Amino acid sequence: MKLLLMGLLLLPCFVLLAQDHFYDEPLLDSSFQEKAPSLATTRTLKEKLMIGVGGAASFHLNYNYWSITPLIGYRFSQRWLTGLQFSYARLQEALNLQQRFTAWGVTTFINFFLAENLFLQPEYQYSVWMLQDTRTGKSRYTFGVPFIGIGYAIPMGRRLRIIGLVKYTISDLSNPRNPYRNTPLQYSIFFQF
Repeated sequence: MKLLLMGLLLLPCFVLLAQDHFYDEPLLDSSFQEKAPSLATTRTLKEKLMIGVGGAASFHLNYNYWSITPLIGYRFSQRWLTGLQFSYARLQEALNLQQRFTAWGVTTFINFFLAENLFLQPEYQYSVWMLQDTRTGKSRYTFGVPFIGIGYAIPMGRRLRIIGLVKYTISDLSNPRNPYRNTPLQYSIFFQF
């Protein structure tokens, strides 16, 4: 059922991709195109390849958390970008030093640009979560989570952008193994080079 749901969500993206291939009207207005060449006219790999990194750190009285999320993408038209994001996170309770959580995973995503910097992003995240407890041993499980989101990229120069993304999980929130069951709405900030 989840696979069918993801297929139905991604189907409009592929239909729009086919239409975008024959789309003659530029996405950007002519005044912007005079200042900077569009990605549709630039054929170099350097212009179409996107490399980015995100991260988080949180230190509280109850727990300590940090994560790093590098990503790589390829913009194959002015409206479409696809890529992979890798993640590693660590959470440890400050008062209970015998337990810590480790998570790593991979996320595949597609961006469809509604405007020059505004985009929709369906994604699928596959994660491995491990609880390391010195008293009871290790407990490990995997989980796949689909998301749908909207983002905005703020240009900071020719290649550097700051990207803000808000996404919502569309998976089963009643599943006790779902890592996002208590926080289905996620916020992310990335730096793109």
